[in-house]
Amino acid sequence: MTSTPIINITITGTEEYVDLTSSDHAVPYSVMALSGAVGIGALLRMGAREVSLIRKVPYTILVFLLGMAYGGLSTWGNDNFLVAGSTLSDIDPHLILYIFLPVLIFESAFSIDGHTFSKVYLHCLILAGPGVLLASGLTAAIIKIVLSQYNWSWVTALLVGAICSATDPVAVVALLKDLGCSPEISTLIEGESLFNDGTAIVIFSILRDAVPSGTLSDEWYEIVGELFRVVLGGSLLGLAIAIATEFILERVFNDPLIEVTLSIGVAYVTYFAAEGWFQTSGVLASVALGLYLSTHRQCFSPEVEHTLHDFWGILVFMANTIIFSLAGLIVAKKAFSDIIPEDIGYLALLYLAIIVVRGAVLVVFYQVMALDFVSRKYHLTPNQCWLVWWGGLRGAVGLALALVVENDEDILRSNPHLGPHVIFFVSGIVILTLVVNGVTTGMLVDKLGLAVVSIERKKALKEVFELSVAEQERAIAELSSESVMAMTNWSKVRGLTLEKLQNPHPTLSNLDGDAFSDGRSAYFKLFIAALWSQNNQGVLTPIACRWLLGEVQHCRDTKFHRSQKHGKSSSLLRVDILEPIFDLRKLDKAQLMLLPCGIKGVAKSILEIHRWTNAFEIATAYIHAHELVSKQISDFKLEQEIVNRIRDHCKQERSEGLQLLARHQRIRPEVAVAIKTRQAARMVLNKGRIKIESEIAAGRLDETDGKGLISDIENQMEEIRRMKTRTMPLPSAEEVLDTVRWACEDEEALHKVIMRSKQRSISKGDPLTSIAADGSTSVSVLLNGVARINNMGSYSYFGPGFTAGLLAVLSSRGRYVTSLSKRELTNMYNIHNPHNTAK
Repeated sequence: MTSTPIINITITGTEEYVDLTSSDHAVPYSVMALSGAVGIGALLRMGAREVSLIRKVPYTILVFLLGMAYGGLSTWGNDNFLVAGSTLSDIDPHLILYIFLPVLIFESAFSIDGHTFSKVYLHCLILAGPGVLLASGLTAAIIKIVLSQYNWSWVTALLVGAICSATDPVAVVALLKDLGCSPEISTLIEGESLFNDGTAIVIFSILRDAVPSGTLSDEWYEIVGELFRVVLGGSLLGLAIAIATEFILERVFNDPLIEVTLSIGVAYVTYFAAEGWFQTSGVLASVALGLYLSTHRQCFSPEVEHTLHDFWGILVFMANTIIFSLAGLIVAKKAFSDIIPEDIGYLALLYLAIIVVRGAVLVVFYQVMALDFVSRKYHLTPNQCWLVWWGGLRGAVGLALALVVENDEDILRSNPHLGPHVIFFVSGIVILTLVVNGVTTGMLVDKLGLAVVSIERKKALKEVFELSVAEQERAIAELSSESVMAMTNWSKVRGLTLEKLQNPHPTLSNLDGDAFSDGRSAYFKLFIAALWSQNNQGVLTPIACRWLLGEVQHCRDTKFHRSQKHGKSSSLLRVDILEPIFDLRKLDKAQLMLLPCGIKGVAKSILEIHRWTNAFEIATAYIHAHELVSKQISDFKLEQEIVNRIRDHCKQERSEGLQLLARHQRIRPEVAVAIKTRQAARMVLNKGRIKIESEIAAGRLDETDGKGLISDIENQMEEIRRMKTRTMPLPSAEEVLDTVRWACEDEEALHKVIMRSKQRSISKGDPLTSIAADGSTSVSVLLNGVARINNMGSYSYFGPGFTAGLLAVLSSRGRYVTSLSKRELTNMYNIHNPHNTAK
């Protein structure tokens, strides 16, 4: 006898069995209800674009009210779909935490800019650590006074205080970004929320088991020790999993299925492992995971970045929709069962109390946040402090914790009325903070003047608007000349396009603001764009990209930095930032300390080559970025004097960067050859992939066939990326000559030329070409070493394959070329050519 396969779905004591072999399946009304909530949520979001009234109300409030409406209908309705609401209201709140919290926490941490967070993380830790402890204590004291008739113990009051201290300022952060507030204040509010959610859940977990008895069985030092264990353990676990994830991702190339799936997998594994296996904070583990991967996001393939961002945006939207609609449903079903009219007044008092408590916490810790070691990178102004105070909304975490209280059998046995009261007060506070604080935050920002757009941003916006208008004008002119568009009403077209657009800053003059500040901003924007372009093309490694981005952001933030080489302050990047990375005297001895003496020499050699590789890649990217800035700076509407200054700076940095590379290439030529060979191979493959994609887009190549070709190219790209060899031998004389265009056209002629030539070595500083007494000259092909060309005081540097003297042979004019070789010698072919046989 075979058993019938059964799916058993348990929702707090209610069991639904679905026979998989029967043709008469039960209709999954609960799943339909959740799917319907997501669908209606999408319609509400779409309606917000059309109806201004809906747009003014936070989205989470709308779906919360939607859940309450469904809960109310399910109370009185007899339809199966409505009855499913009763089933959903009994869902285990731990299920809500385990399904939705990893998604919400990880995405929020992963979306934070690492550089901005590094300026405000101490503020976040102060507010989320001692700040939450103080807020929980003050809230508990007020609860004991306001709700004295319920005779709640201090443990219960502290538990509710911790729940009310968990902030969720999603709506405020989104608003601040839309209004153009500084990224630091947005990151501070969001970062504080991430950490204080973890702190609040840890306090909740410690107090929860003591609620039935009303007393804590552990001593205070045991509680503090447990608090530190849970917090530090969760953070370290998240960091360890993040490092392992980065190690895996660096070995995956352009595979969105693997990379996106891995991102969601580690988000859940981290939370479950922390909470279930190690009994530490899952929230803080997820925060550590998200923050680390955010600052190391280059481990994801550049082609997958957009897909990854969209995927997590959709996932968070669905999670917020479901969790707030479920909360609304549960509140409607359970929160009003034991509520008396006086509780509405108590709710209003509690709302005011948590607002006052948050203000008190900020007043107490404001001076701490003003200390030099905290405010060295970012100083919180009084006006911004007002915004942090008012923007502390409550949300999903507090609701989930309140549901846990309502579902705890031990708590309900000791106090049957505690669960409904906690749900009522917490959900009421969530609604009030979202409706009152969330809706009025925009007005507060305007009143405090925190959304003032800088002159630089106004100029950029106006410039792009004018470029867009000019492009549309050209499009109208081109289309109007086409015969197929002969019946078009062009005045109507203008009315639907150009006349509908308004210049955001029509009175702004290009003379407004600081001219060099505008140029400096353009310089950094182009430099960062050049770095990301090189990273996306696969010619800049994640480590090198992170290092250079950090230097750029540091220079941009500090306004000026001291140039060691030039002995003066510079507001732009200087090549002397590259000098320390070539200094192997600073090789980390800690990495060698634990190794046996027998292999320390080999390990040191490997580390040196690794350091050299990173240094060469960074220096090469630095030079390429300045080349791009020099070419594109004229695209910005800047004064010509500023453009010339920046171009001169880029020219000087390129020259000094090449000189730096040339100097170190002589020490480690085999490393330079390996790096440049890999970069050149990747650039060639990039060109091939772009060409195939353009042929597919033009319809000249079947998409299936084209994907096969692209797959072959990307497999080769992955092979190049995985190359373990960090050194390559210098090219042989034959390999060098194969790359010389003028020499490889005719093999027979090339053989004759080589027969008339000789290979010689020259000393550093000697010319590569010379003119004999009879007027004849020679052509030299560099085989190894570095050649320097002096062109009217400007130097350029070339490596193997460079031809010297060819211009003199063809035009009787030349440039002075000297050698900068390793060991004072450069090998080269010297081909003697009299003037009368130059052809």
